[in-house]
Amino acid sequence: MIKRIFHKNILLIVVLSMILAACGINTSDVATNNLSEPQEETDMPTPAPENVNEATDVPVATPEIATPTPETIPAPDVTIEPTDETLPLQQSTAATPNTTENVAPTAASVTASRTNQFGEEIMFLRAGSLWAFDTQSGRERQLAENVHSFAAAPDGTRIALIRKIDEQFDVWVIQRDSNALTQLTNNERTEATLSWAADENALVFASAETADPYTRTWPQWPQWCATSDVRVFNLTADTETTIADGCDPAISPDGRRIVFAAPPTDTQDGIEGPNSTNTIRLVNRQGENGWNFAVAEGEISDNLVRDGLLVYAPSWSPDGSQIVYHRFLGYQALVDIAITEVSGSFDGQGQPLYGGAGWLLPARVSPNNQLIAITEYNYNDPRGLNGYDLWSVTVMKVEGSREIPLPSRTLDAIGERFDTLPRAQQVAWAPNGTTLAVQLPSGWSANMPPVRPDEGAALSDTGAAGEIWRWQPGELPSERLVENVDAASPIEWVPAVS
Repeated sequence: MIKRIFHKNILLIVVLSMILAACGINTSDVATNNLSEPQEETDMPTPAPENVNEATDVPVATPEIATPTPETIPAPDVTIEPTDETLPLQQSTAATPNTTENVAPTAASVTASRTNQFGEEIMFLRAGSLWAFDTQSGRERQLAENVHSFAAAPDGTRIALIRKIDEQFDVWVIQRDSNALTQLTNNERTEATLSWAADENALVFASAETADPYTRTWPQWPQWCATSDVRVFNLTADTETTIADGCDPAISPDGRRIVFAAPPTDTQDGIEGPNSTNTIRLVNRQGENGWNFAVAEGEISDNLVRDGLLVYAPSWSPDGSQIVYHRFLGYQALVDIAITEVSGSFDGQGQPLYGGAGWLLPARVSPNNQLIAITEYNYNDPRGLNGYDLWSVTVMKVEGSREIPLPSRTLDAIGERFDTLPRAQQVAWAPNGTTLAVQLPSGWSANMPPVRPDEGAALSDTGAAGEIWRWQPGELPSERLVENVDAASPIEWVPAVS
């Protein structure tokens, strides 16, 4: 046994000497250090090498590392839509809605995917694209292209869009923190006037059987509304339901009721197509238990609550206690006349609040329910004005009383005029309800005369871009926030998201 071990050691020394000689190491040192007295074989285990990274036949225990697994981090239940940076816009529009590639976002998926913080932002259109302006940092960012109109979800995490792609107006939703787009409708109809449910699981909108865009003038508006119905898109179930004929839907702040304008049924002045006689209807979220909230019988009469050619553009107060809408009286004394009325949302006895000219946009009620901003578009102004000179915004206090003079009579009205801003096209209340974002013509200044100055071509250009200013009613606009805003662009002042 000892001889065999000795011979093995001699052979090992020879091999090592050859290797070391090749490396330039003195082999005599190795031989001297390794020629020792042979030892008996024992059953002691060979110790594991100190460097665990070297190859060895001895198993080495490795420390446990807490590695995420599918059990500890569940995969998301929704498909994340590609952004404009990863997929060309024309490719994304070809996706068919209601498929796994186009899953409608839910409140849960929005919360899970939220990675950025956003301060308060003002949303607007520029060259047909949706942009956001941060009111604190002053930064601007583009969110989506080919946008016709939009509406922000109550919590500000998502924006519903009407996008025009290949002459088709469809409903989309974009995530505010990622710009991920989801298409909800895909048809040859024209969608318009979006409204979010309070739980953000549903969108209400109008859908017309026409290729014409939604227009706020007479007789174009009633003719568009005559081909329209009111639809609800359930984002959780990914379903679309038609609940009534009509347009201009708005869902109540508690999400339980929907108010809308019923389609006109009569014709005035020999104009082709229905353009008068309709109602404003209230239904529940399923389209049931409907009743006529306001009526227009298609003529001027002594019965104010049934007077006028049309009723249109209903909107809710933030607390849901009141509904504001407009009554179109038609052409009188060289101008179209419209009356704004306010009514408790459960009684329908409208009271006049404001008298304006032309067509009135949906009223904007302040967050504290005390002020109502009304945009007036006098598109048939008898003075021959055009562009921004056809527009104005009036802010009314919902207190006090006064009279509204009309060509045929005087109306007893509630409320007091608080302020009027000529040439203002669109407005949006700040989330705190103290100020407004308002669109004015490019180059606007406080010393402009109230009617058509001699300079400033943008004022008379109907399609000229404008600016967004910060406006405290009762004072002149104080701060220009945004430039190069599309004419008559919708405006939303969206709350901060953390």
